[in-house]
Amino acid sequence: MRPTARELPQRGAAHSDPADVYIVQLEGTKHWEIWQTPKVRRAGDDKDSFPSLPDPVLDMSLQPGDVLYIPHNTPHRAAAEGSVSLHLTVVASPRSWAHHLLSMVQGILQNGPEFWDTPYLDNASPEEMISEVERLILRLRTVDAAAELERARRDWRAFRGVRQGALFQATARR
Repeated sequence: MRPTARELPQRGAAHSDPADVYIVQLEGTKHWEIWQTPKVRRAGDDKDSFPSLPDPVLDMSLQPGDVLYIPHNTPHRAAAEGSVSLHLTVVASPRSWAHHLLSMVQGILQNGPEFWDTPYLDNASPEEMISEVERLILRLRTVDAAAELERARRDWRAFRGVRQGALFQATARR
């Protein structure tokens, strides 16, 4: 008979992580409670404080070899069910629209000579700042959205780091 959540040691409050998390249970067992992923998620919001939560949508124990995926900002809590419980956490940072738009705007600003002038800020006026914002807005209106999406896809696929598919295949073989 599996212990209930009330019988398990509570080793920490429910929290969320600002990145997608993959849990690979290596040794022993661990009980997990996972709550609904918020519809709007901002990395870092509510990462340590969930004063009241409804019943979890997942209430389960991981055995060695099990893998659990927890999307970023999803409230969760875990507790070891025995004296030894070891899991591997693989973290994958999410890319929000803010990341993609920031990258696009940075490209426009870095590659647009019209933005290369260096203002002396002690003498700059709010009107000058507004003029630069309007120049950026005009430039943004000419963006080729399809090309920018393709660039974002290409850049994300070429991200230097661990190829997640290969990592999980290698982990599963062990």
